[in-house]
Amino acid sequence: MNEKYQIKDRFFDLITQNPSRDGFLSFLKGSCGELNNIDFKKTWIEKGKLAKIILSMANSGGGLIIIGVEEDKKEDRFIPSGIEKLKDASVVENEIAKIVPRNVDYDVLDFVYDSEIYGEYNNKKFQVIVVNDTPERLPFFSQNESTDIEKDVVYVRRGTSCVKASDRDFERLIQRRIENIFKDSSDISLKEHFEQLQFLYDQIPKTKRILVRRGTQLSGAVASLSLLSERMAGMFGEPDVYEDVPNENYPSENYEEFLVRMINLKKLKIERLLDLK
Repeated sequence: MNEKYQIKDRFFDLITQNPSRDGFLSFLKGSCGELNNIDFKKTWIEKGKLAKIILSMANSGGGLIIIGVEEDKKEDRFIPSGIEKLKDASVVENEIAKIVPRNVDYDVLDFVYDSEIYGEYNNKKFQVIVVNDTPERLPFFSQNESTDIEKDVVYVRRGTSCVKASDRDFERLIQRRIENIFKDSSDISLKEHFEQLQFLYDQIPKTKRILVRRGTQLSGAVASLSLLSERMAGMFGEPDVYEDVPNENYPSENYEEFLVRMINLKKLKIERLLDLK
């Protein structure tokens, strides 16, 4: 794995797996600056620029946008200056709702330091937008235009910049989605899935037996024993007649019909991938 992605993942886990003040503090102290999927901002930026970063990260494996960290270009370092006021997550969502698709998964986390035990971070506030990786939904297009962003465009992260996806980028996004859709996340094979399905079908009888003509009636305990009742009825009169009828609780699509449908769907998907349909 690329070293940059290892660094990003390590910092990403510090926040997402331990969303506490101590976890975020460890992130700030250990950070080595902006990376592909980590972006620092001194204050909240205009909605169009923010939406562009969120979309770029969503199309590039997810990422973090840290609000409250100032870049000192002369010294080539980042200063955790904090922000004056926290912005409500619902306000952020409303601002970018017309630009960012609803299926983009992100969270807004607040980190407030209000004790002297935090040293230089005391009385400072930070916010983090965590853009989650959802490859099964790729690619994400911008829904509207705004400052620094165009409509119906796929943006990706390249280095620390947000750029329009190239043809090659777009192919990679589609390929990643396809691979994720077909990936079996469970520990059992396709064969075992079908065996389990067959077992479930076998638990429901296709037909049930009903009485269609009643013979001589026998009362008491004898009548409750169907076999004995049938034999004695044969001696004293006509035996009961039963018929097998479809069981309304059995699935309307039987096991073999299900398999045929799955095979046809798989063929259709392969033909579409090969651009034959």
